[in-house]
Amino acid sequence: DTRYLLTIDKIVKSQEGVSLDDSYQLGFTTALSQWQDPIYFWESGGQSRTAISENGDIVSVHWSYNQSNRQYEIQMVERRSGEWSTPKKISTTPHVYYPDVAMSNQGDAIITWEYWGDKDQTFILEHVDGDWKSPRAFIGDRYSDTTSVNDDGYAVIASIENSSYGEDRVKVIERMAAEWKETEISVMNRVSSLKLAANDEGEAILVWTQERSTGQTYKIFASKRSEGRWSEPTQINSEVYQLGSVDTAIDGEGNAVVVWSRSNEQNAISTWQAMRNEFLDGQWTGEVAIDEISEESVRPRAEMTQNGYVSIVWEQGKMGDDNPIAVSNKI
Repeated sequence: DTRYLLTIDKIVKSQEGVSLDDSYQLGFTTALSQWQDPIYFWESGGQSRTAISENGDIVSVHWSYNQSNRQYEIQMVERRSGEWSTPKKISTTPHVYYPDVAMSNQGDAIITWEYWGDKDQTFILEHVDGDWKSPRAFIGDRYSDTTSVNDDGYAVIASIENSSYGEDRVKVIERMAAEWKETEISVMNRVSSLKLAANDEGEAILVWTQERSTGQTYKIFASKRSEGRWSEPTQINSEVYQLGSVDTAIDGEGNAVVVWSRSNEQNAISTWQAMRNEFLDGQWTGEVAIDEISEESVRPRAEMTQNGYVSIVWEQGKMGDDNPIAVSNKI
């Protein structure tokens, strides 16, 4: 446990490889490292989803109710090469819901949303090779779409499809080399809380919950994509009375983490725990309580870098008058 303190006297670096004289001041020297003032695009309330690329391009989608025509609408705005576009409506039908957006580091993007009508559909809008394509639709009683795209052109959209027999089908729509194909991952009753994460190598993790007939969720399942194939679903938690706020992340080596909150009591008020389970070296390590201090640890979220750093954030409740935000990092 010996600790060392390393003090850096000076660092001088130039991307062009030229030498810099002693008058060069170390530190942030451009506005690129500063927080900008807020920019306001949407006049009405609603829900928004945003994705950003490695070079700072941004795509944001917004879902809101238009009082004038009494319809839900999906709009988008994007920033390319530092310039913001004018917000525009991208949905062409009424009864549209729950948009999502993903973006690769090269700037390609996928926007999805749901249409509920005579034939429920998942709409997909792609940005490829610098242009937005016309929306395409996949028919099916789908909901809970979630999406991801990487620099190699691999894109994946996960959704739950209801059948007429009371079974829910967990499906993915995948794009590789401009070709879209559909794969069925699992068939079971009362599926919800679908979450998806993918890395730059085309590996991915998909997690979802299964509910009791009374409505309380109690199982979490995961399927991993590796070498172009999805694994059989694996239950990754012990059965509990209630589950909530499932999230997942994956790194560049295919390791992954899943986080959730759980309660063993019916109608629980202050008995929630934040949990995690990691997929390391090809196997699940087992569920672990993230936080033993609080009596109500809820709404955990997870992020992973390509080289395996992990950050988990959750809310701690019932600790006096405050509800602090807690962070756990793995570096």
